[in-house]
Amino acid sequence: MMLDLLFSLVLLICLLAVSRSATIAEMTPDVYTDLSYSSCVNQGYSYYDSPSQTCVTCGTGFSPNRNLTDALGDYVECECALGYYATYVDCANTDSYTTGVVTRGSCVGMTCTACSVSLGSGGVSWSDKSGCTTCNSGSTSGIGLDLECNCPSESYHLQEYNKTSGAKLGAKECWACPSGTKRISTSQTIAGVYYYADRYTCQSCPDPHMLMSVSDGVYSCTCGTGYTLTGISSVGP
Repeated sequence: MMLDLLFSLVLLICLLAVSRSATIAEMTPDVYTDLSYSSCVNQGYSYYDSPSQTCVTCGTGFSPNRNLTDALGDYVECECALGYYATYVDCANTDSYTTGVVTRGSCVGMTCTACSVSLGSGGVSWSDKSGCTTCNSGSTSGIGLDLECNCPSESYHLQEYNKTSGAKLGAKECWACPSGTKRISTSQTIAGVYYYADRYTCQSCPDPHMLMSVSDGVYSCTCGTGYTLTGISSVGP
């Protein structure tokens, strides 16, 4: 009797294990293909879609929203890419009709349209993707392959608003950075601090007596006159 009960218990555990493994195997595409919490980005996807619990790729005109990430470092949504502007639709309580048949849930809340459609090859998007503009010919050095205005060097940053009045400029401009600061073009660690790339900001070294410089794309922080460098950058600022 005891052996029969033990055998039944082992059989039940095995069946549960098979059922669980089948459920994991049916995830398409696999969120974590190696079951070791590999992120969606590391698997070549754009972001993690929590409602479907799958890794997803952004479509044409979209790019991952790099301001929103989860615990694994995955992006959690897409936004319009550079060179595209966003158009929003309120999908609340709406239906889409096709030949008289209601298709619920097919409303597209945001579409991304290329600025070249309205402004030609000289069109770029505002940073908030609210519309399109151009690059100021006097201060910028044209449009790059990423469909964004270029500045002459890392000593300049992009500007969209008048710093005095706050009014939006007629076109994007490049303004000079304050002395000792630079625009970071690629996210990286400098002097023990991790800096995120930002076209619109001039960033400074961790110590107010340091000066940031860049040569051939390599950034560094050096002490000003009368000060000596101390500490080890590998352990932080």
